[in-house]
Amino acid sequence: MAIRQWAWVAVTAALITQLATVWQVQYLPTQDGPIHVYNASLPIMWPNVPSDGTASSSPRLLAYYESRDTLASWVPQRMLGALVQTAGPARAEQVLVSAYLLLMPCAAWWVVSGLRRENSVLAVLAALFSMNFPLAMGFYPFCLSLVASLAALGCWVRPKRTHPAFLAVIAGLLVLCDLLHPFGLVAAGVGMGSLSIARASMAGSDGRLRSWLRSLLRDWAALVVAAAPALYLFVRYLESDGRGLAHLIPGPGRILLRLTTEPEWIAYSHAEWLPVVLGAAVPLALAVRSAWRRWLAGSKAPEDGLALAAALFAALYVALPDAMAGGAYVGSRFVLWLALCAALWAAAVPQSAARRDAVALAAAAAVILLAVLHGRTYRALDPLIAEHVTAVRTVPPHATLVAFSTADRGDQPDLSVVLTRPRPFAHAAARVGTASDVVLLVNYQAERGHFPVRFRPDAITLDETRADLVPWDAPAWPTTDGRRAGDYVLVWGPLDPGAFPGSHLGDVLAVLERDYELVFVSQPRGLAHVWRRRP
Repeated sequence: MAIRQWAWVAVTAALITQLATVWQVQYLPTQDGPIHVYNASLPIMWPNVPSDGTASSSPRLLAYYESRDTLASWVPQRMLGALVQTAGPARAEQVLVSAYLLLMPCAAWWVVSGLRRENSVLAVLAALFSMNFPLAMGFYPFCLSLVASLAALGCWVRPKRTHPAFLAVIAGLLVLCDLLHPFGLVAAGVGMGSLSIARASMAGSDGRLRSWLRSLLRDWAALVVAAAPALYLFVRYLESDGRGLAHLIPGPGRILLRLTTEPEWIAYSHAEWLPVVLGAAVPLALAVRSAWRRWLAGSKAPEDGLALAAALFAALYVALPDAMAGGAYVGSRFVLWLALCAALWAAAVPQSAARRDAVALAAAAAVILLAVLHGRTYRALDPLIAEHVTAVRTVPPHATLVAFSTADRGDQPDLSVVLTRPRPFAHAAARVGTASDVVLLVNYQAERGHFPVRFRPDAITLDETRADLVPWDAPAWPTTDGRRAGDYVLVWGPLDPGAFPGSHLGDVLAVLERDYELVFVSQPRGLAHVWRRRP
């Protein structure tokens, strides 16, 4: 078997390993994934709510939640809802993530093959950044927007990009970006604009400014036409949280040190640095060396637009705040796109067949190693999440549930897993709610202005609740009718107030002792405690 065939075999093995990592556990340990699934299942649960209230004495679901007319996250909401119906809540996450992990390298292949077909096997470099921090955070709409944005870039690098049929396809993909996550439209715009600049520089290689401008304006005019519908939806999204476009004013510059301490390709542990460096740093260094020689000789290539896009994402990362237009982790997304554009540029740079196949083999090995590291974390967290889910046995259907956690990352002595960034237990109660049709009253997406589901304004009082509020702070406990809400209260983690100096855990426990009775303690670790309101 030729080495090129071995390279494709290795790439296939790498993708299979990623999928095996997802399916080796019962629950994916993501932070926001459970709340996405819970909210996507709400339109399915509504028909099951009894209209006369006789099936349960607890408040009904429709008394607390209502749908909202918004296009933000519209596609992921419907996709997850359909998957919950067909595969169940836990499997819905796994199917969605599996589709993303398969489509991500396919979209990268579409970009690389459009620039340099013989290098298409090197699209595996993008797979190094598919099991990333946003995925560990459960930012499924954003992750899916990566695929749509790369597909749009793949169309834009082809010679027939300005043909009406191609423009129609690109326009559809850009609208899809917007319906998945508006950041995808921004990323696609930066990438497509940068590729147009690179092509224009090739057209103006004779030194005439007119040739350069003519090529650039022709490309950008076509891009504006294709992006017009998506831009309209994007402006509507920016205004959907009630703060308007003025909220886009940039804040303080980003700290570049974060690029080395908490990069977005590190999801669960710093050990993940090793495969990323082994798989991406060497081909990137070779690409820089080759491109530098070419630039010194005055030669230009269309793939240089990806290097320009990476530079622009780096500039945006430094210049813009980490939260804007109602969204957070803005810097995280820019850094990930910086890495993706750099990897795609390295994949498209001309190189010998032997070097190309060797790089593909090394990158595939790095993807496998990274998947193995993720799998180790998944397996360690799975029994903990399973213990958390057992709390559903004590919460009857359509009861209201308030949930807190004192060990979001597994960083307490009672737990065996220490994570650096994601908090898989922050919204783990949403798994409980989805499994038993309970009404979850701590739901950050229902508090925001641009998600399809929200709390009814007259149902509960949210006080000063924020999505990033420490879980045991008293203001994070919503109220209804002047008292703390919740027929049931679930607390995950250690219950020693002395372990959390300055927190309100002691106040929360005092309310529970006065107004609730302990009805369930999970086994075998005793980490999930469920209280029921006294009659």
